[in-house]
Amino acid sequence: KSELQSAVDACALAAARELVCTGTTNTSCLDNARAAGQTVAARHKANLQASTVSATVTFASTLSGTYASNAPAAARHVRCTAQVSGIVPWLMGVLGAGSSTVAASAVATTTPAQDFCLSAPLALCSKGSGSNFGYTLNEWITAASNKNDGDLSGSVRWARLSTQSVSDQLEGSTPVCGIAKDSTVTLLNNGTQNGSKSAYNTRFGLYQGSGTAATSPPDRTGYAYPTPALAVGADVYGDYMSRRASFTPFTPGDYKGNAPGKGNANGSYFGTPLATNDLYQQYGADRRLIAVATVAKNDCDQSSNTVSAKLTGVACLLMLNPMGNGAKSDLYFQYLGNASSGTTPCGSTGTPGGSTSSGPRVPVLAQ
Repeated sequence: KSELQSAVDACALAAARELVCTGTTNTSCLDNARAAGQTVAARHKANLQASTVSATVTFASTLSGTYASNAPAAARHVRCTAQVSGIVPWLMGVLGAGSSTVAASAVATTTPAQDFCLSAPLALCSKGSGSNFGYTLNEWITAASNKNDGDLSGSVRWARLSTQSVSDQLEGSTPVCGIAKDSTVTLLNNGTQNGSKSAYNTRFGLYQGSGTAATSPPDRTGYAYPTPALAVGADVYGDYMSRRASFTPFTPGDYKGNAPGKGNANGSYFGTPLATNDLYQQYGADRRLIAVATVAKNDCDQSSNTVSAKLTGVACLLMLNPMGNGAKSDLYFQYLGNASSGTTPCGSTGTPGGSTSSGPRVPVLAQ
């Protein structure tokens, strides 16, 4: 019973981390959550480590709701159940007791974190009040770099979250943890951030020099926006999730971002793309759906090279395109909401908090 309970607890937590369903991504979202839970459960053993655990994963909109394999987009609770049959008790078996079945169940959801981890050295400049920091859902946000490995201007800025360099955090898969509301981040308004362009583009599967997918993991897809069918301002999240599910590589012929030329007739990019879907499947991780620190607009408006800014919240952004093959690059992000909301896909790890916490959502056992 204890072994089974550990397995279904882990199953529910893993599945809840993937439970970021929307109306346009509901089926793939539930499939991802189910696969994550069952994969984790299968790594456990029961019956004194003799039997592999096979878990059933179901979903519901509320804790006390009806759990089913298919659920609405509002599903935010996941239940994992498992059982092992044919267990013969050692002592009672001597007295003639027959075999029995042992079962376990766990329910998990997500809740805003009171302290959390961030994986991208970026900050979003607020442009208004309210839970969405002055932005509208699915709005495209623009940042610009005016020189190679230089500063970012616009609504998104480089931010130092720790002693790590910008390029190291962009390339690495280890996030900076222990961040909370009112933590201080350092905005880097001027000066060269060595290696930032090549490091940024690894998240799209674009590599330059000695970088590889094994050391600098890409996202599960490198497909970039805008495209002829999805121009600047379009809601591309559903298309991105579909591309991610099929591990679509960066596709130069479809990409229309940055200035044409400098290596591609359609849109400029820096680095050599991973060639096949298999490489994104083998090495890919959650690298373009990013929870980023938000800071007050007046902190972004300061002219100092470095500004100590207080974190006011966390936003969920989708990185849309790589940096261009030239001195000037226009970077696009789609705003997907306040990361503490249960409707955004940007999760994290950290300490679960209460309803007043403002960090990204983290999985927590509910039952």
